[in-house]
Amino acid sequence: MTDRYAVELGDFFDQSDAAGGPPVSTVISNPPYIPAPDRDILMPELWGGVHGNDLMLQLLKAGYDNLIAAVASYSDPVETVRTAGDLGYRVANFLAMGLDFGTYSSEPKVRDHIRRLCDEGRGWAGEDGYMVAVALFTRNPDVPGDRAGQLLHSLQITP
Repeated sequence: MTDRYAVELGDFFDQSDAAGGPPVSTVISNPPYIPAPDRDILMPELWGGVHGNDLMLQLLKAGYDNLIAAVASYSDPVETVRTAGDLGYRVANFLAMGLDFGTYSSEPKVRDHIRRLCDEGRGWAGEDGYMVAVALFTRNPDVPGDRAGQLLHSLQITP
């Protein structure tokens, strides 16, 4: 008997086009989502791009049927959800929670940038925290529902 499911470590984008292996239908990711004007922050591995959603948008564009990923309220969730919809995804379900700003999101350069993004309408953050949701984006017609509006509402965003 062969395993139907396998976990492989590596670059998602290299694996998405891998020849000879079984097709990958689902990706689970906690992509870096800290927004900053550049990568010169305390922990550059956590940099999610200028708006914080660069890797999330790349994952959506990679074409997997299902993507389970973290979406932060201060990382342009409206653009993330809009791009997902344009690519044929629906938000089938999610779990949202509040988080306190940590060491990396409290870095003055990052916190000031987060505040600017929120002032521009690209997200939400409170004085000491933000919201994050783990969401299932799917293109599978057998999975019912679309909770995109509810997801944005839970992230304190008015769609």
